[in-house]
Amino acid sequence: MSDRLIGQQIDHYRVTQHIAQGGMADVYLAEDVTLQRPVALKVMLANLAQDPDLIARFHREARTVAQLQHPNIVQIYTSGVALGGRPYLAMQFVGGGSLQQWLAQLTQRGQRLEPRDVLALLRPIASALDEAHRAGIVHRDLKPSNILLRRDGTPILTDLGIAAVQTATTRLTRTGSVMGTPHYMSPEQAKGSDVDGRSDIYSLGIILYEMLAGTVPFDADNSLAVLHQHLYEPPPPLTEKRPGLATATYQLVEICLQKEPTARFQTAVQLVQAIDEALTAETTGKRRTPLSVAPVTERTRRPLPQWVYAAGGAGVMLLIVLAGFLLFRPEPSPEETPGTAVPAADVDAPTPLMVADAATAAPLPTNTSIPTFTPLPTMTETAVPTTTPLPTHTPLPTATPLPAILPLPTAASSSPSGRIAFTCFMDSHDEICTVPATGGSVSRLTTDPATDFYPSFSPDGGTIYFSSRRDGGFYVYSMAVNGSNQQRFNSSLGGYYAPAVSPDGRQMAVTIASGGEQHVWVMNLDGSNARQLSSAGKNNVDPVWSRDGTQIAFSSDRDAAEGQMAHYLMNADGSNVRKLETGLSDLGGRSDWSPDGKWLAFYAGPSSDRDIYLVATDGSVVYQLTDGGGNLAPCFSPDGGWITFTSYRDGDAEIYIMRADGSEVTQLTFNGIPDYQPRWGR
Repeated sequence: MSDRLIGQQIDHYRVTQHIAQGGMADVYLAEDVTLQRPVALKVMLANLAQDPDLIARFHREARTVAQLQHPNIVQIYTSGVALGGRPYLAMQFVGGGSLQQWLAQLTQRGQRLEPRDVLALLRPIASALDEAHRAGIVHRDLKPSNILLRRDGTPILTDLGIAAVQTATTRLTRTGSVMGTPHYMSPEQAKGSDVDGRSDIYSLGIILYEMLAGTVPFDADNSLAVLHQHLYEPPPPLTEKRPGLATATYQLVEICLQKEPTARFQTAVQLVQAIDEALTAETTGKRRTPLSVAPVTERTRRPLPQWVYAAGGAGVMLLIVLAGFLLFRPEPSPEETPGTAVPAADVDAPTPLMVADAATAAPLPTNTSIPTFTPLPTMTETAVPTTTPLPTHTPLPTATPLPAILPLPTAASSSPSGRIAFTCFMDSHDEICTVPATGGSVSRLTTDPATDFYPSFSPDGGTIYFSSRRDGGFYVYSMAVNGSNQQRFNSSLGGYYAPAVSPDGRQMAVTIASGGEQHVWVMNLDGSNARQLSSAGKNNVDPVWSRDGTQIAFSSDRDAAEGQMAHYLMNADGSNVRKLETGLSDLGGRSDWSPDGKWLAFYAGPSSDRDIYLVATDGSVVYQLTDGGGNLAPCFSPDGGWITFTSYRDGDAEIYIMRADGSEVTQLTFNGIPDYQPRWGR
């Protein structure tokens, strides 16, 4: 039944890929053909679509979650009915995987996050819980798999499917029912008692403990034993699992894990304040004044009957927790608009996530509650149909010819050459792929189960640099053009992406996210002499070198009065910053220089109708090359006669090329999955 929807159009959504199946719904990657953006479609399972009560619960999720307006809560776009009367939700697509997957990868590598980065990551989730609780919504199933990550590391809270909306006249859950996941369930949930927002605070405390210690505090052979521990056992001391933390951090966890709700933080606002206190202590190294709270209370221990262990969680567990497992399981969700990379005007990146060195940190204990992440398949060659040139682009209604200051090289009269590297969305996350500029087979170069994106070539075309989160935070990696010899770039800095190597092969420009801001940095290719070039504004992103290596173009929101991004040029040492006036709005981030240095290719326009433009680097003229279809991320060929770009004109993001005057548009990829961020190599 899952495969039957692939290729179908449900209202204005074209289904392209099955992502996952939960206890109540299938999740698909789909394309919004009206707004030309990817979405996640959650479609109720066919065998459940005949139950009026489940359908009512399904639509209730849409209504309750859609009312929440918070940057760290997944957005519900709309709801409707698919084939066979199956209700669906169209949701925001978050493309960076789940916190559960990420933690599993770190555990496999014997790594763990620095405490300040654990706190910085969970703080937005605590803020999201406050928004939900204020609306009368209790999550009830908070766990790492329900926290998704955007490509810039921003956490997104999802799967509020078993939330309870409590008002004076209605209650959507009943005392005595058990809902949730045993390892993250509060004591009151374990008893089947009524719950409020303090139950979510307990669950977030479990996640916090797990991220710091490397294992959940309560684990056993079956779910009943785990529930018994939540009710009567104290958690193993975090001081033993992770010594050396600030006092405020230890007490933060203690308060969250109190057995009695009245002994915990009473609101998510108090939780956010306590996280800030601990974050300050961990960041500054100071041992702040301990929070004034009672120690963790331990109820009188009751021995767990032997029959519970003997049951093994089979029939007995199902009788107690069946209701909780009928609801949604976590599923990946797409990001707003592939092709814009990390949209500069849309990013509020957290402090870069740092991972403790495995050589100095003891390997983490195996956490049996987190499944081993299945390695991706080895590199394969995917057959792609022979490319067919699209009709010549219709000239714009203007009498102004392409200015003579952009002469097309004689090589452009022949076929394009070289390879194009791009980000390809495979197996629910980003990888790096290449395709010949003349069309043909797509080669997948990376298979690590972590986000790999933003590829770029070395000047000689022999090396591809890219950003990856395979070591926890974002770092830059290099590899040969065939995908071999993958290794991390030699720099102690983290949280950076969009690498661009200077034409002489000696320096690298990157975007580094830190403290809620993004800036352009330049360093030697060995990682030394790192220096920040931009300072104004909050987002300064996507640096690209001029072909002579003397200048860098980038995007910035430093003109606060305009409230949007604009393109800027500066000397390679950061001096002489000047804005390129284009007269256009909704400018995209990544641009590219023509080889002669006289033009900058960029994209602009609303998400539903973006186009590729050229602007003279002296600001004298702007020329439009495309006319509709959602076109993004242009990049010149090495000879300057062609431009590669991403376009949605066939319904999903694919890689195209065209001549530098906008003619001879040709499609190169036909994957039916998002392909974006193309860069052209020799």
